[in-house]
Amino acid sequence: MKKLITLIFASILFSILAVSCEDISGTTPAGDSGTDPGTETPTAKPWDAVASGEIVQISYPASWSTETSLDSAGEIDWYKFQADEGYYELNWQDSLDPVSTSMTGDIEVTAYKADGSKISGPIDNGMADGISFTKDSDYIYIKVEGKDADTTGTYSIFFS
Repeated sequence: MKKLITLIFASILFSILAVSCEDISGTTPAGDSGTDPGTETPTAKPWDAVASGEIVQISYPASWSTETSLDSAGEIDWYKFQADEGYYELNWQDSLDPVSTSMTGDIEVTAYKADGSKISGPIDNGMADGISFTKDSDYIYIKVEGKDADTTGTYSIFFS
């Protein structure tokens, strides 16, 4: 078990160090094209009801990470960034992550294109699964919410 934890920690450390490079690479999970076939682009976007000042603008995804919290039941955190053409992998740590000892919230993450269509999610396990996608230039929106309606607590989210 100690070797497994060491291996997971080394993997996370390597991912963090790799973020300092501009080349982010990897693969999309098998069977996940990032979109649901046959779905239409929605006219209303999931973040339409959110005040613009409540959506955190990420200036440079390759070096971005944050440790924050859901302070009240039902709270939703929103992030957005201008995606350059390329590959992106978003991961997170929460209370169920075997490596994290300090995170107290259990979260799910969903990623959306600027037109409101879903890229992927909601996904619960951010270290094992995460969200991977290739994107042309456009805004990407990230929704972080509690796994359950009454979830509160801390989490860490980052690009790797």
